[in-house]
Amino acid sequence: MASGSKSSPKKDVEGFVHQVSEVKIPAGGSRYFDFTLQERDEEHRVVCFYPEKREDLKQKEESKSPVRILNVSPQKRKFQPDSVEYKLERFSKVQVTKNLSFPWKD
Repeated sequence: MASGSKSSPKKDVEGFVHQVSEVKIPAGGSRYFDFTLQERDEEHRVVCFYPEKREDLKQKEESKSPVRILNVSPQKRKFQPDSVEYKLERFSKVQVTKNLSFPWKD
């Protein structure tokens, strides 16, 4: 099974941003940060390799703004193949949304 061929279909997700990390710089890789997206029934890790998106997401976390994230790629987690994480792409958009049918969880 070739990894990197045919990526997962993109999807739009809604929820609240939690735990935006600092930008991480691994020894042999690209700079990235991650955060948790609280959806209605579950939470997912979201990874982003575009550090310029971090500040906007951090502000949304601090203001507890509900967000809609367009064009994320669901990915199987490397060390937890039964769970899914999202990858925020270059062209993914983060928008403030209104009236989610579930509240912010601390």
